Amino acid sequence: MSPAQSSTYVRYKEAREKRSEKRAKKRFSGFQKLCFVYLFAVFGLPQYFGVPLPGFALTAQRIAMVCLFFSICLSRKRVDDFLSSTTGAMIGPVAVLAPFLFVTLITAVLRSDPNSFLYFFVDAFLPMLLMMYIAAKVISLEELLKLFKLILVVVCLSCYLDALILHWNPYQLLHTIASIGGGSVYRASSYRVAAMASHPIALGIYLVLMTPLMCIDLKRKRINIGENWFLLLLICGSMLLCGSRMPQATFLVELLFLFLLTDREAKRVLVPYVMVVGTLLVLLVVLLHDEQHVRRYIILNVYQMIDSVFGTKLVLEEFGYWQWAYIQSWDYRNLLPLLFFSDDYDPILGLGITLANRSGSSIFIGGRTVSSIDNYYVMAYLQFAWPGLIAIGSALLYTVARCIAGIKKGGGGLVCKMLFASLFLYLVNLWFVADLGTFKYAFSLFGLAYVYSKGAGILQKEPSDCEFAEKAGGGTHQYLDARFKGVKGAQNRFLEG
Repeated sequence: MSPAQSSTYVRYKEAREKRSEKRAKKRFSGFQKLCFVYLFAVFGLPQYFGVPLPGFALTAQRIAMVCLFFSICLSRKRVDDFLSSTTGAMIGPVAVLAPFLFVTLITAVLRSDPNSFLYFFVDAFLPMLLMMYIAAKVISLEELLKLFKLILVVVCLSCYLDALILHWNPYQLLHTIASIGGGSVYRASSYRVAAMASHPIALGIYLVLMTPLMCIDLKRKRINIGENWFLLLLICGSMLLCGSRMPQATFLVELLFLFLLTDREAKRVLVPYVMVVGTLLVLLVVLLHDEQHVRRYIILNVYQMIDSVFGTKLVLEEFGYWQWAYIQSWDYRNLLPLLFFSDDYDPILGLGITLANRSGSSIFIGGRTVSSIDNYYVMAYLQFAWPGLIAIGSALLYTVARCIAGIKKGGGGLVCKMLFASLFLYLVNLWFVADLGTFKYAFSLFGLAYVYSKGAGILQKEPSDCEFAEKAGGGTHQYLDARFKGVKGAQNRFLEG
């Protein structure tokens, strides 16, 4: 090699080293950052934040979705990756949801109600497809879990800030779309936090959906309910503050399920701590006997959960008749399934979303006027009749079946196992409450479960060139020198070494 060539080689190698160092410091590409922004908009921002438009508001989630689709369309490779990750299976999410999409489209046309199609398509179907693409081609499970952990910390801290200090929801500062309601509420003289959700019940459902993911230990490939113990305590407190009975009851079932699935070694470590925390909670209630407001809030939520599960009357005995009216909401919930057999509604063509929501505030059942349809399946029947109910019911059952099928898929099986708990309990909650804008969470997580049930998801972030070299025990200089000299398969050789 001549002196001139040697000098050129040295300058080239120095330039490559500088560029590699910059790439190593740049942890994510611009497109990956956009994906993170989109996911934060879906899981961390309220649906009433965005640009108000007549008929169909442009929420933050929808804005981020448009930007992400536009960015995908700018690259042929991204388009190919998107199509390959979302289609191709004979029986996949697209094929399973196609009948329900067809029913919503027909209903939208015949009832002159575009929202009947747009709401599910934009807020459930498209988020599912984007999550499938992101999990399969863009962001690893490791990074997704870190993002979800960050979002949950922010959500839970906002709950404590709302209930204990401000007494108003901090997310109300983002309430820019007046036509979409949401926020914390008072009910039965109790303050119930909602954080970024549309309703306190929606917050409870959200926490039920997200908690199992925080129990995945990717490094040891196991389930550990204490993996993020401090965050779990924050979630438990937030669940108490939301004051929603059914989410609280299903959350207790979920915690028991997660504890049973926890690795035996981790379980031995956790048992003493669980006993200590339980004892401290009991002592706290006893010591706060004179603090009527605090004690009442805690006891009321606990009694409501017990009454909801076992049909007891603890709230009536402790707090009097005015609270019993709150518990009697179960009476009209038991009447709701009678609508399936009512002759007042067309069993083939539903009312559509807009008309069903209006009718739901004054429905006459069994000699009684019902002012709220707190059962998603009954509401789906009103909106889309039997064809729509059967189609969405089949799709929801398919989500659970896919989770069961993917449990043995290596590291991805942990995701499927946890999301089975999330999505199954979500379906249980839907029998007692409306969806309340939670479809975007549930169907996004279904997209995640589907990818890992096929073993197609990225488990951990791929190391950069510099990280490959360091892992091999060599260094960046040796690795770049090998690449400059045309050594093929340099990364593989370093890894094998």
